[in-house]
Amino acid sequence: METQSAIELHGTLTIAELTRFQYFHTFRRIWPVLASCMVFAIVLGTLLAFVAMAIPEFRALALEAVPFLIFPVLWTLVLGAIPYRKARKLFAAQRYFREPIAYVFTAETLGSEGAGVSSRIAWNLLKHVRETNSLFLLYHTADAAFLVPKRFFRSPAEMENWRQLVRAGVGPAKMEKPGAIGRWC
Repeated sequence: METQSAIELHGTLTIAELTRFQYFHTFRRIWPVLASCMVFAIVLGTLLAFVAMAIPEFRALALEAVPFLIFPVLWTLVLGAIPYRKARKLFAAQRYFREPIAYVFTAETLGSEGAGVSSRIAWNLLKHVRETNSLFLLYHTADAAFLVPKRFFRSPAEMENWRQLVRAGVGPAKMEKPGAIGRWC
């Protein structure tokens, strides 16, 4: 299948897409830690409950351990709220997230143009290209990425042509398929 010389995509980002990006970007690194904390709290809580029921002398000790069980759960809830809050603040503060945007992908560069913002970058400057369930993320720094929603593509064939163009531009080593968190976002 041949790729086109340039692929243009148009659309407007939504708060949901920005939120998905924030969740993916935050949790792709820390989800094992969060899962471990939750498993620890559940196992320890269950163990303490059984010990307290079986040995009445340990009920007071089990009650004193409750704050240590609640802390990992609360910590996980707070960490879960941070990406949502950050996405809402960014969406409200940065007008260009709410305005229509046009992406132009050529064999040499990728660019975006919207209300008051324009950028162009060579493919070799990209660090990673990550795919999630609903987005393509083209990272040009460790923390900043071009967000390309999959809904901007008019057809699966156009998306496949785009993938080939990106693969030719950055190389297959920099392209990552969705992981556990990417399939959710």
